[in-house]
Amino acid sequence: MFLLGVVAVQQFSRLPDTFEMIGLVSVGLLFLTKRCWWLMALAAGLCWASLFGSWRLAQSLPDVYQNADVKLQGYIASLPQQQEHRLSFDFVVTEPANDFPEKLRLSWYYPDQHLAAGQSWELTAKLRKPHARQNPGGFDYEAWLFANRISATGNIRSKPPPRRMDDAPNIARYFASWRQAIADRLDAALPASQQVGVIKAFP
Repeated sequence: MFLLGVVAVQQFSRLPDTFEMIGLVSVGLLFLTKRCWWLMALAAGLCWASLFGSWRLAQSLPDVYQNADVKLQGYIASLPQQQEHRLSFDFVVTEPANDFPEKLRLSWYYPDQHLAAGQSWELTAKLRKPHARQNPGGFDYEAWLFANRISATGNIRSKPPPRRMDDAPNIARYFASWRQAIADRLDAALPASQQVGVIKAFP
């Protein structure tokens, strides 16, 4: 029933407001006191999904940064993917902080430096909120970004040139570096294998 509550929230046209959330919590507590476990689980699922959705929406790119060049500091959190003349990767932001999204999806056209997961960078990128054309039966890129907690996309500017930074102690960054090291070893051990990309895709 908890899962049913989570799925039900995904069908809502909007998330519950503060008063509606108070009502849901109150109903859940009422069912708890009455030991009506299945209805309590349903209410818990509704509350959890609503709160998580509100938190994710609060992580969206502020309007002031939309289509603007923003100076960023952070680290590459995923294996860079080669796509024709660009590299794309997830970027975890450490500066600016506070109301700024934590994770972005960035593209670097014609990069002149070696990029690897775990590297810390200072760079300037033109950012925009997630947006994708929705074709029936096609891949929903916007939903994929939301599911992966990516709050904005952007292109890295060549001026001012991106600058490599000292790698700050960070467990998540260490994990990204280890994943890059494993990927490099796989490339060296299986240079002609068509399965390497599948193996790398596992987190």
